Amino acid sequence: MKWSMQLCLTIPPAAPPIAPSGMSSVLVIKNKMLFFLQLTRTVPGEPSHIAVPVVYDMSTNVMQVADKRLDTPVVQPNAPIVLINAMLRRFAEFAPPNECCIYPSIREILTSLAIPPQ
Repeated sequence: MKWSMQLCLTIPPAAPPIAPSGMSSVLVIKNKMLFFLQLTRTVPGEPSHIAVPVVYDMSTNVMQVADKRLDTPVVQPNAPIVLINAMLRRFAEFAPPNECCIYPSIREILTSLAIPPQ
Protein backbone atom coordinates (compact mmCIF):
# COMPACT_ATOMS: atom_id res chain seq x y z
CA MET A 1 0.00 0.00 0.00
CA LYS A 2 1.16 3.51 -0.76
CA TRP A 3 -0.49 5.03 2.31
CA SER A 4 -1.24 4.10 5.90
CA MET A 5 -4.39 5.29 7.62
CA GLN A 6 -5.26 6.34 11.15
CA LEU A 7 -8.72 7.18 12.41
CA CYS A 8 -8.48 10.50 14.24
CA LEU A 9 -10.27 10.59 17.59
CA THR A 10 -10.02 14.38 17.75
CA ILE A 11 -10.10 16.90 14.93
CA PRO A 12 -6.48 17.50 13.86
CA PRO A 13 -5.13 21.05 13.52
CA ALA A 14 -4.31 20.44 9.84
CA ALA A 15 -7.91 19.54 9.00
CA PRO A 16 -10.25 21.91 7.16
CA PRO A 17 -12.06 24.28 9.53
CA ILE A 18 -15.26 22.27 10.04
CA ALA A 19 -15.10 22.45 13.84
CA PRO A 20 -12.47 23.55 16.37
CA SER A 21 -9.41 21.32 16.49
CA GLY A 22 -9.28 19.05 19.52
CA MET A 23 -13.02 18.33 19.46
CA SER A 24 -14.35 14.80 18.95
CA SER A 25 -13.88 13.87 15.31
CA VAL A 26 -16.57 11.21 15.01
CA LEU A 27 -20.04 12.75 14.79
CA VAL A 28 -23.32 11.04 13.94
CA ILE A 29 -26.25 13.25 12.97
CA LYS A 30 -29.42 11.57 11.70
CA ASN A 31 -28.27 9.23 8.94
CA LYS A 32 -24.82 10.76 8.32
CA MET A 33 -21.52 10.15 10.06
CA LEU A 34 -18.54 12.50 9.93
CA PHE A 35 -15.08 11.19 10.75
CA PHE A 36 -11.50 12.23 10.07
CA LEU A 37 -8.80 10.08 8.54
CA GLN A 38 -5.10 10.85 8.63
CA LEU A 39 -3.28 9.41 5.65
CA THR A 40 0.50 9.02 5.82
CA ARG A 41 2.64 8.19 2.80
CA THR A 42 4.53 4.91 3.35
CA VAL A 43 7.09 5.23 0.55
CA PRO A 44 10.56 6.45 1.54
CA GLY A 45 11.41 10.09 1.20
CA GLU A 46 9.66 13.16 2.45
CA PRO A 47 6.83 12.19 4.81
CA SER A 48 3.46 13.44 3.76
CA HIS A 49 0.35 13.62 5.93
CA ILE A 50 -3.17 14.44 4.80
CA ALA A 51 -6.12 14.99 7.15
CA VAL A 52 -9.32 14.07 5.32
CA PRO A 53 -12.82 14.78 6.67
CA VAL A 54 -15.19 12.12 5.37
CA VAL A 55 -18.99 11.98 5.49
CA TYR A 56 -20.65 8.57 5.25
CA ASP A 57 -24.34 8.60 4.38
CA MET A 58 -25.85 5.50 5.99
CA SER A 59 -29.07 5.65 3.98
CA THR A 60 -27.43 5.74 0.54
CA ASN A 61 -24.16 3.93 1.45
CA VAL A 62 -22.04 6.72 -0.08
CA MET A 63 -18.87 8.37 1.21
CA GLN A 64 -17.63 11.81 0.22
CA VAL A 65 -15.09 14.36 1.40
CA ALA A 66 -16.60 17.00 3.69
CA ASP A 67 -14.81 20.13 2.58
CA LYS A 68 -16.51 23.29 1.35
CA ARG A 69 -13.31 24.28 -0.47
CA LEU A 70 -14.15 21.66 -3.12
CA ASP A 71 -16.90 23.94 -4.43
CA THR A 72 -14.61 26.93 -4.97
CA PRO A 73 -12.69 27.45 -8.23
CA VAL A 74 -9.53 28.28 -6.23
CA VAL A 75 -8.81 24.61 -5.44
CA GLN A 76 -6.28 23.03 -7.79
CA PRO A 77 -7.58 19.99 -9.70
CA ASN A 78 -4.66 17.85 -8.47
CA ALA A 79 -5.09 18.78 -4.78
CA PRO A 80 -5.21 15.66 -2.57
CA ILE A 81 -8.73 16.42 -1.30
CA VAL A 82 -10.04 16.73 -4.88
CA LEU A 83 -8.37 13.46 -5.92
CA ILE A 84 -9.73 11.60 -2.89
CA ASN A 85 -13.24 12.94 -3.47
CA ALA A 86 -13.09 11.84 -7.12
CA MET A 87 -11.98 8.35 -6.04
CA LEU A 88 -14.86 8.12 -3.56
CA ARG A 89 -17.34 9.27 -6.21
CA ARG A 90 -16.01 6.70 -8.69
CA PHE A 91 -16.13 3.97 -6.06
CA ALA A 92 -19.78 4.79 -5.30
CA GLU A 93 -20.67 4.14 -8.94
CA PHE A 94 -19.16 0.64 -9.01
CA ALA A 95 -19.61 -0.55 -5.41
CA PRO A 96 -21.78 -3.59 -4.75
CA PRO A 97 -25.18 -2.39 -3.46
CA ASN A 98 -25.40 -4.84 -0.53
CA GLU A 99 -21.96 -4.11 0.93
CA CYS A 100 -20.99 -1.28 3.30
CA CYS A 101 -18.63 0.95 1.34
CA ILE A 102 -16.45 2.27 4.19
CA TYR A 103 -13.73 -0.39 4.28
CA PRO A 104 -13.47 -1.07 0.51
CA SER A 105 -13.36 2.61 -0.41
CA ILE A 106 -10.67 3.39 2.19
CA ARG A 107 -8.68 0.37 0.98
CA GLU A 108 -8.96 1.71 -2.58
CA ILE A 109 -7.61 5.09 -1.46
CA LEU A 110 -4.70 3.51 0.42
CA THR A 111 -3.64 1.42 -2.55
CA SER A 112 -4.39 3.74 -5.48
CA LEU A 113 -3.99 7.35 -4.34
CA ALA A 114 -1.22 8.99 -6.35
CA ILE A 115 -0.59 12.68 -5.73
CA PRO A 116 1.41 14.40 -8.47
CA PRO A 117 4.33 16.60 -7.38
CA GLN A 118 3.36 20.20 -6.64
